[in-house]
Amino acid sequence: MHCFPWLVLATLWTVVDGGQVESVSVYPTEQFPIELGQSVKWTFTPRGGSEYHPDSFIGFELGNEKAYRAKRTGCSGPLEKYFSCTYKADNEVIVTFTPTEEHYGLELRIIYYKNLEALWLGTPPLLRETIQVRVNNLLEYFQT
Repeated sequence: MHCFPWLVLATLWTVVDGGQVESVSVYPTEQFPIELGQSVKWTFTPRGGSEYHPDSFIGFELGNEKAYRAKRTGCSGPLEKYFSCTYKADNEVIVTFTPTEEHYGLELRIIYYKNLEALWLGTPPLLRETIQVRVNNLLEYFQT
């Protein structure tokens, strides 16, 4: 049996260039509680494709507020002073969040929108967690 190099190359290209990213996985899935002043970090890895749609983004919501958005073109949002993002090879995105006392008890939702249509369809969250912040002296915290 003969192997045709162009056939192997074409097969590899089909696997590598699998189209647009359909979903992302997030790690770790649990971060809280943390000490006040500490940061949490999530790594988002694409699944089901090799390229992000130009309109895709990872959205972060705190309580009922849209807080931050990570897109391939950059990261921003009304609460960006608490967030940062880094892009890695293979389209991985690392997002860091440093909550403050005012975020204690709020629900954090992280949602991947593969395109604008997914935004309007009400895509379910990748992660939903209540922010729990540990403080060194709980008695002092509750008296203020």
